[in-house]
Amino acid sequence: MSALGASTMCEAFQLTASENPDLVALRTPGGEIELTFSDYADRVRSIAAGLAELGVKRGDTVGMMLLNRPEFNLCDIAAMHLGATPFSIYNTSAPEQIAYMFGNAGNRVVVTESQFLDAIQAADVEGIEHIVCVDGDPEGTIALDELEAGGSDDFDFEAAWRAVEPGDLITLCYTSGTTGPPKGVELTHANLMAEARGVWGAIGHEPGDRTTSYLPHAHMADRWTGHYAPLTQPMTVTIVAEIDDDGYVKIVDRRKELIINAAGKNMSPANIEARLKTSSPLIGQACCIGDRRPYNVALLVLDPDVSQQWATEQGLADASPAVLAEDDSVKAEVARGVEEANTHLSRVEQIKRFRVPVDWEPGGEELTPTMKLKRKPISSRYEAEIESLYS
Repeated sequence: MSALGASTMCEAFQLTASENPDLVALRTPGGEIELTFSDYADRVRSIAAGLAELGVKRGDTVGMMLLNRPEFNLCDIAAMHLGATPFSIYNTSAPEQIAYMFGNAGNRVVVTESQFLDAIQAADVEGIEHIVCVDGDPEGTIALDELEAGGSDDFDFEAAWRAVEPGDLITLCYTSGTTGPPKGVELTHANLMAEARGVWGAIGHEPGDRTTSYLPHAHMADRWTGHYAPLTQPMTVTIVAEIDDDGYVKIVDRRKELIINAAGKNMSPANIEARLKTSSPLIGQACCIGDRRPYNVALLVLDPDVSQQWATEQGLADASPAVLAEDDSVKAEVARGVEEANTHLSRVEQIKRFRVPVDWEPGGEELTPTMKLKRKPISSRYEAEIESLYS
């Protein structure tokens, strides 16, 4: 409970770890990996020393592109203890999106895993000096265990985290970029400590309670419930999950939004839509339809800012949304994006046909004010167009 009186998340973590050394802090399903708060604190110290050896210091940013795994929590909190600002980007980000966000944040260090290296290297971000890989040491990277072993014996960890102030940035949370380039929302230690006091004061908590980390780390809901909150009130975080033949659990989407096609195959439309939106910069919104249908189709809405730029580059006289949605060059680029997305989707998930409606506005018939799809109104309003895709 004393952690709620801390002025920074660094202080909160240190208090929680010292008061609950034997409580499991991080685990994977089935307990294959279990780290106590004591283990957590030791690893944070060694990783922080390694990052400091790379030149990471107070005020720097550290980019992260990782699945939900203990190494995320370890590396993020280690950077935080240096007074740095670790931030995550969505794992579905295309190279051009990676380049934009890393360039905007100005980070010199990236922490990632092998499967995302190609996209990060293709982004070719000027200023990236070190890539730390948590699951190996591919060429051009530093393995996490090598980083931990490389810290200086003279590194003053205690002084580093005690120098962090409440007003220092703890993370950047990039918006989804649906109405233009993503914006990095700045959050401070004071912001999140105030959140902790408000939340725990309202809902209560017992040491040893459990929670899960399953949303993308780039989503603030995961950073709060599965990352920061357990630092202020000791909880066990179970971290990717799915039910397989051995009984492990996987959470893929909201149950009410799952697509079950005519053959009984369950699919997450959100996963398909995320892939579509990263396949072409022209695609600003995507709505996948396929429930009780023989195949999937999509309504794809143009990104207003990118499509305007496209019109200028293509020398189009009329750049209105209605005209652009019918332009052959626009349709060809969107079709290319769909083909690209399909190469990353299973056969039953792939989009067979699509239409390009006119622009959807936040708070309108198709989108909530926070840019989430209104699936039922979309299905109703575009019933004729959807039926034509199956004719």
